[in-house]
Amino acid sequence: MNSSNPNSSIKVNEKDLYRTLVEVIDFIVHKHHTYVRNTLQKIIYHSSNGDLKNRTNQPDELNNLIEALSRDMHNHMEKEERILFPLIKYLEETEKFREKPKNRNYGTIKNPIRQMLSDHDTINTLIKKIKIVLTKTENEKTNNYRIFSVSRLISEFETDLEKHIHLENDILFPRSIELENKLLNN
Repeated sequence: MNSSNPNSSIKVNEKDLYRTLVEVIDFIVHKHHTYVRNTLQKIIYHSSNGDLKNRTNQPDELNNLIEALSRDMHNHMEKEERILFPLIKYLEETEKFREKPKNRNYGTIKNPIRQMLSDHDTINTLIKKIKIVLTKTENEKTNNYRIFSVSRLISEFETDLEKHIHLENDILFPRSIELENKLLNN
């Protein structure tokens, strides 16, 4: 499955099933997280412009939602990059050296994964709310370029995020749980 959005950072296909966990993580961090950071900057720029604020009836609501999305995405990526991904890399290294994982204060890998899944749900909810506000704004017939830019960027962002979430929820997370179970039961 390939992305239909040429600006999307994520191209998910069968090769992803055969990558090592470290390769999947590196791909997510270097491609998706870079895309997210850059795109969020553009969304914030277009949504916080005074012209957009003056022409819409929902400027504060829209800006508050976009700020929440940006904050939640940055927090989510930081948790992945500082906590979850190093743990997954540790598990893969442990397997490579045929060792048993050491006791960890987080329990099993399922605990941080559960938090990431919850973050994904929260972020998807924020995007839906942003799209509702944008639809209301577009229906006001403000004919504003910045509104259309924000709307387009949010749609592209959502497409990219769907592929990112698929890569994590359907490939990285289940394989990580499976690897940990295998290592703990040997």
